Amino acid sequence: RFAMHRDGPFVLNADTRSVYTLLVYLNEGYQGGATAFEDGDEVKVVESELGGAVLFLHQAKHEGRPITAGCKYVLRTDVMFQRVDICGLAKQAPMADDEAKYRECEGLFHESIRLQNEGNAQESTARYLKALELQASVATLR
Repeated sequence: RFAMHRDGPFVLNADTRSVYTLLVYLNEGYQGGATAFEDGDEVKVVESELGGAVLFLHQAKHEGRPITAGCKYVLRTDVMFQRVDICGLAKQAPMADDEAKYRECEGLFHESIRLQNEGNAQESTARYLKALELQASVATLR
């Protein structure tokens, strides 16, 4: 079981990062294990099937429900994006790192890493989860 959470992005550099998670269901013959998404007050459930896939934004809150029989195999990967400058448009767009929320989020991520390196897993995790919540509230596209 994977409790309700949001996925974090893989950031290679300021121009290359993941935005989506892709889950590919690799087998059948198990029971349970649905993927559930929180959508406001509702929960939407995706039942897996062999060869099926689901693609969603990292910021989507989701969980992997318990498997009650058998074993479930899933391929999980990120879909990467690279910023390109077409006709100078990228230069005109305001940068997210100018926003106070983004700076706070980045600070929380750095605190999380520092605390992890100091062996304080509980506080590191708390800072990381707070940063993910904040990140989900910041618009990345305008």
